[in-house]
Amino acid sequence: SILADDGRYHAFSIPEYRIGMDCVQADSAVFARGIDSLAIYLANFYGDKKAAQYKKDITERRKEGLKGGRRYLFLNRKLLTYQEMKQVSSFPILCEGRARGGVDVVKVDHRTYPYGRLGFRTLGYIKDQSEIPTIGIEGSCDSILRGTDGMQPMRLTEGRNWIVDTDRETIQPVDGLDVQLTLDIDLQDVAQNALMDILSKTNEVHAGTVVVMDVPTGEVKAMVNLEKNGKGGFDETYNYAIGRKGEPGSVFKGATLTTLLEDKKITLDTEIPAIVTWNYGGGAPFVDHYLDRYSTISVKRAYEISSNNVFRILAARNYDKNPKEFLDKLTNERRITKDFPFELKGMAKANLKDPEVKTGRAAWNMKDLPQIAMGYTVEITPLHTLNFYNAIANEGVMMRPHLVRNYQKDGRIVEEFKPEKLGTVCSKETAHEVWKAMRGVVESEGGTGYRIFKDCPVEGAGKTGTARIAFPPNGKY
Repeated sequence: SILADDGRYHAFSIPEYRIGMDCVQADSAVFARGIDSLAIYLANFYGDKKAAQYKKDITERRKEGLKGGRRYLFLNRKLLTYQEMKQVSSFPILCEGRARGGVDVVKVDHRTYPYGRLGFRTLGYIKDQSEIPTIGIEGSCDSILRGTDGMQPMRLTEGRNWIVDTDRETIQPVDGLDVQLTLDIDLQDVAQNALMDILSKTNEVHAGTVVVMDVPTGEVKAMVNLEKNGKGGFDETYNYAIGRKGEPGSVFKGATLTTLLEDKKITLDTEIPAIVTWNYGGGAPFVDHYLDRYSTISVKRAYEISSNNVFRILAARNYDKNPKEFLDKLTNERRITKDFPFELKGMAKANLKDPEVKTGRAAWNMKDLPQIAMGYTVEITPLHTLNFYNAIANEGVMMRPHLVRNYQKDGRIVEEFKPEKLGTVCSKETAHEVWKAMRGVVESEGGTGYRIFKDCPVEGAGKTGTARIAFPPNGKY
């Protein structure tokens, strides 16, 4: 089973059964005495064929088997409950058992998801144990959940009875383990409904993802991925949180701000000229109309209104002599592109441009430095972005995001996965300064998150971000 963080079931298997028959196994007396009654019982139970048809199917397969041909027959493909299986197994001939009546019970584990499509992409999905899932927890933990089959060697006696072959080794089956996740069913439900609400209110957004992460542990408490299906509803067929990497836009300014503060290049109170049109690196100038009303502006206020030019200028002013220093700090100290093991398959690899690459499509351009500072020319996933901000909330300590808390057998933990530190992204003092800037985003009038938190009953902090994405082949944004 797959369990939520409080022990409730996200997924479990219900055994169901199909009844087959070795039509040659019963001796002539047993078969002749019971075939008419068996056919009537089967017709009444399944209701899909008349008794005469059941008798014909079984008798013809028996004749074929006695001549060396096929002897096995599925009496019906319908899946039965345990009680139904016991009932059918008690019918004439079949009640003689496997050795004398030829009855063969095939067990099929049917996968059940009590909360429907809640967390669908994160959990993955299988219908029965014959399927090998490739996505979600069902896919990544399949070998843990499934266990291994056993093998009981049998041999046929001269009297045509099957008995255990004691000369060959018996392999005992090993039960699968339960997997307990960090997901909170209630938070997952809230997150999914919130995302549905946003998507349903606009035609401008096709898809979205919401990830909720516990700050001190890195536990993922909710992960939702929805996209419009064109029929007025939503599907969860792609994990945008981990699979889609791209330019994050202005949320990346948090990493730039942290780097500038950590290097003591600025403070939140540092005032710089509010340059609306900035010429840098040749070609078209950088324009930022958010600065129209200012002559000078503090770093904190620039972060609140998400000024592009302020962060472009700050990066160029402090790192244009050695852009690799800035990129190395983002990679090695801010850990914004840190690749980490995650329990789901399909995690995209984050990427930053390299100033030392001089040729080809990835060649470094002078304008790349200021663009990276405000979240362009960068490829990261939403989970990378979240993990950086979670580290800021955690006073500079980055935790590994994880979904699996433990493996269990019969309610007892057999392997537990503790919270794991990936390192620090900044000092505690710098983290607290970034907190102030992020609180300003939602508390200060004119901040890009002000309207979101204006009537919120709890305190908040955050950073908004948008990115213009080019869609081939026409290259439109």
